[in-house]
Amino acid sequence: MADSAPSLGIALTGIELGERPYDYERGLQQVALEFRGALFMPSSAVFVADAERLAAFALRHRMVSCFDAQPKFVDVGGLMSYGTDYGAAARRAAELANRVVRGAKPSDLPIEQSTRFTLRINLKTAKTLGITFPPTFLATADEVIE
Repeated sequence: MADSAPSLGIALTGIELGERPYDYERGLQQVALEFRGALFMPSSAVFVADAERLAAFALRHRMVSCFDAQPKFVDVGGLMSYGTDYGAAARRAAELANRVVRGAKPSDLPIEQSTRFTLRINLKTAKTLGITFPPTFLATADEVIE
């Protein structure tokens, strides 16, 4: 993502959060004012544990927030989530493990990547931020929370 961001007109800023529990307010101070408009959180068990704090943090600072496809982020007030459907990925992993248990050689199994992704949108958060999504975009969502 970092390599392609400039060609898309996007500036990415990384911050050092230090030790847990993370002080997101201190982390935000490391970011220049002009780059504080959006918060993108990658997949991490640590960030899932902080979902409520992160969603509240983004709203408090009127930041557009996009999280990995963990349903919890949108349920607790994050604007949207998009990413691998972890349920589908886990089912496929179980199928492949079953094949190995039944005698298949792991080296004979295909290398696979996710083919199912989920998009969830929180319209209450969108309204709070003054964002209106086009109906065609909302129609593509797997779940819209009102």
